[in-house]
Amino acid sequence: MRSDQNGAGGAPPPEELISLRQDVRAGCVVVTVAGEVDMVTAGRLRHAVGTALADAGTSPVVIDLTGVSFLGSHGLAVLLEARRAAVATLPLRVVVDSTRPVIRPMQVSGVAELLTLFHDVDDAVAGRPELDA
Repeated sequence: MRSDQNGAGGAPPPEELISLRQDVRAGCVVVTVAGEVDMVTAGRLRHAVGTALADAGTSPVVIDLTGVSFLGSHGLAVLLEARRAAVATLPLRVVVDSTRPVIRPMQVSGVAELLTLFHDVDDAVAGRPELDA
């Protein structure tokens, strides 16, 4: 096994497990996440969300999780950290649609009750929460 080809324990490196993109849409900073959010990739999500919060100033930050195939406890922790960081200065909006790999861990852990959830990015940008978690 070559260390430049595989992550810890032979797993693919984090950049192969998760993709992150930041855009600005109608005055909101949107972070689009796809792939797995777990212990290996949570640091990349934390960095992307931290950058978005810093770039946003007082504008809303939208985290689009509709492309996430797995959301583990480390990912939930990143979302709670983002909520704490954002609560004093700007709105944090999380898009989950009804994607079971995302919404179920949020419901079971109680995180869904602490975040403002949206069906899609358009609703999040417009500030229209419509998702009952």
